[in-house]
Amino acid sequence: MRSNLSSVPIPRRLGERPRDPRGLPIPYVVLVINGKPDFRITDVERWATVVNHRLCALCGEPLGARVAFIGGPKSNISRCFTDGPMHRDCAEYAIRVCPYLALRHMKRTDDTVAPDGVALKVIEEMDEERPERFFVGITTRYEVDLLPSGSAYIRAGEWDSVAWFRHGEPVGPPEAPATATPSPTS
Repeated sequence: MRSNLSSVPIPRRLGERPRDPRGLPIPYVVLVINGKPDFRITDVERWATVVNHRLCALCGEPLGARVAFIGGPKSNISRCFTDGPMHRDCAEYAIRVCPYLALRHMKRTDDTVAPDGVALKVIEEMDEERPERFFVGITTRYEVDLLPSGSAYIRAGEWDSVAWFRHGEPVGPPEAPATATPSPTS
C-alpha cells in the first residue's frame, strides 16, 4: 500500500462519500454504529438495496452494464461474494487503499461478534484466510441466492476480465489456483 493515500486519486463518485479519520471514503454499505463506521460489518438493509437496485456498494450510485467484484483466488473460481457489486473505478480504488486488501500484514479480525452483537460470518466458498493476492473481476450480471443457513450471497456471472493485485499493486494471477466448490449449496 502506498504510504501517501492522497497519491491515489479518489473516483468522483467516492469523493462524495463521508470520510473516516484517515481520510478514506466510508463505503455506502458499511454499518455505522454511534456515528463510527465499523468496516468489518455490512449494513444488511443497505446491502439489500445495493444488490436489488444494482447500486455500487462503495459509492451507492447506480451501476452501468458492467459491474466489479473484489475477492481472492477461491472467489475467483466460485464467483461467490458477500460484498456487493461495484463500479470498476471504485473497486480499483478500494483494492489500492483498503487496509485489509492493500497492507501486507492485515488479517481478518479474530472477533466473531461485533460490539453491537452482530455475528461476523465467512462462507467456505470464499477465502477464510487473507489471500496473498486479490482480484477485481468484471461481469455484466449477478444473482442473489441463499445458503442453507439462510445467509444471502452473490453469485457473479462469468468474468469478462480479471485484474490481480498484491499489496495494492497490479500483479499477475496466482500460480496455483485455489479449489472451490461450484456452488455453496452443493
